[in-house]
Amino acid sequence: MVTSRFSLVATAILSPLAGAQTITLEPHTIRDAAISNTEAVTFLKPKGWKVSGGIQWYHNHAHLACLEMKVAKPDSIEQIETHPWAYLCWFSRPVIAMEKGTNYMGSIVHPPIEHPRDVIEQLTLPNIRKRAKVTGYLDMPEVAAIHSKSMGGAKVKSGRVRVECTLDGQAIEEDFYLSIFVTSANLGVNDSIVYTWGPVSSPFSIRAAKGKLDAATPLMLASVNSAKINQKWFGDYMYVSELFQKRQAQGIRNAKEISDTVRRNGDEIAKMYSDAYWSRQASQSKASQQFSDYIRGVQRFDSPHEKYPVQLPSGFKYVWSSGSGEYRLSNDANENPNVGGTRTWELLKEPR
Repeated sequence: MVTSRFSLVATAILSPLAGAQTITLEPHTIRDAAISNTEAVTFLKPKGWKVSGGIQWYHNHAHLACLEMKVAKPDSIEQIETHPWAYLCWFSRPVIAMEKGTNYMGSIVHPPIEHPRDVIEQLTLPNIRKRAKVTGYLDMPEVAAIHSKSMGGAKVKSGRVRVECTLDGQAIEEDFYLSIFVTSANLGVNDSIVYTWGPVSSPFSIRAAKGKLDAATPLMLASVNSAKINQKWFGDYMYVSELFQKRQAQGIRNAKEISDTVRRNGDEIAKMYSDAYWSRQASQSKASQQFSDYIRGVQRFDSPHEKYPVQLPSGFKYVWSSGSGEYRLSNDANENPNVGGTRTWELLKEPR
């Protein structure tokens, strides 16, 4: 969502990467310059793909920070992109009239839009894909159920919206993945109901040439679902969020002040929010696992270096893991990355 999937049944993609050359996925880290250049997010990307962007802070908004980056294949239009977003609010029978689009205590005033397709059509495309048109939608009720549970039963709708447009004369397809929550509460004044809504997690999209997106999806989706938030950064973020909620945000106006505020509290901040961090990690892991039930061509492997199963493209007989976080996927029975190398690679167990 930006402030200011295809059919109703998932299309099976049978081993779309089978026969491909060896693929190497390498870890990449995004650091947050606003918080002492702390490691914020780590994810796997196809080796050689270029990363741009990072963490962007919005000090007048309740969500405070967005991961806004692009992971692009060189000399290709294939790309993963995470998008900016915000929380929104709306009042029925408001005591004081509020203009649509204004910022009210960190949330954008806008009537609730409960369907991901409508959000993409009404808010996203007019801002970042002006010439794109929606061509399909895939509902993801199991993903929504996981998110709803993690939010205490909030109403959640999850889906994948496919759009088409032309880029530099070439027809492309792009899938936007979005989960929208809506909550409501009676204010007890003037029979007014306040609605709070927005993305459950960072919205993202993947794109490729028209007719090639389905085959490219498993690799890019594996990259997206490998993302892990650093525990220390999460604690720092939650701490600053708490300051905002206590209306102390006016004292944190720039990157240096954020960094200084967090530094004074040290590693204790991460410990304060440890339970919240691991609860979030577990919820996100369950949600990402559900993606593979909708998008064929992705499998989960047990890795000795990860707390949760790692999601990787299927169609490969041999999957190797290094102690430094890289993965090599191959169909060559004669290939052994331990031969002639300096690192130790371990052959992973069969996928779950």
